[in-house]
Amino acid sequence: MSIVKKFIKKLNKKKIYSTLFGFPFVVKLTPIITRRMSRRNAYRMVMRIPPHLGHFNTIINFRGVKMKIFTGESMGRIMYYFDDWEPKQNDFFEAYIKPGMLLVDVGANMGFYSLFAATHGARSIAFEPDPDIAKNYLKFNVELNKVSNRVTIINEAVADKADMLKFYLHRPGSWGAGRIFKLSDENNPTIDVKTNSIDSYVQKYGKPDVIKMDIEGAEVFAIEGADNLLKQEDAPLLMIEFHPGEILEATGGGYYDGYDYQAAAQLWL
Repeated sequence: MSIVKKFIKKLNKKKIYSTLFGFPFVVKLTPIITRRMSRRNAYRMVMRIPPHLGHFNTIINFRGVKMKIFTGESMGRIMYYFDDWEPKQNDFFEAYIKPGMLLVDVGANMGFYSLFAATHGARSIAFEPDPDIAKNYLKFNVELNKVSNRVTIINEAVADKADMLKFYLHRPGSWGAGRIFKLSDENNPTIDVKTNSIDSYVQKYGKPDVIKMDIEGAEVFAIEGADNLLKQEDAPLLMIEFHPGEILEATGGGYYDGYDYQAAAQLWL
């Protein structure tokens, strides 16, 4: 057994807590260690930290943005222990976004893209249907970065039309996995949420320069609801995290209004 593993095991057995920053001493040391290890070995070590030691709220500085995160879920865990998260997407977004631009952030979660845009002179319309995440993390982070005048938070889900739908809440360890349709292998709790289309939101908030979208398969409906906007010659840049499996299940086999999403998924992959 390695020295690090022995150290963690010893601390867990004796429940030795440090007053340093109010956290157990081992947890404060762990990011220093994991950021110098291979990702595989570091992740194995992090996942062995018991929840009572390793799951907590904290504030980090990620790519120049201050964020409250929770280390017990995937995004917060990766940011805290590895100082990393979707580097290629973030590099692209940071190079593209400019002062004065308008971002439509569909599936804002804890708000990194909206926060980065706002702290660099752009504006954002941030959609997050989960009320707990919207209030306790997204809104908190907007206020933490003092960009309330640049970020408008909308506690609704983006879809293809105005409606009231069931929103299937996230899994405990992945806060970004909520969606407006049910997967066959999940039985998550639900809440009722308002939905509307991007075309409708554009009429109220203006035409965006960038649309970032990460909504667990519901992008198929959101794109359908942006038909008028996307037909324009100066349509906004789309930055989408594509979920082929969820799209196939949401559309009953891969087809939605004549578009072959199964073929698109194969091409994407």
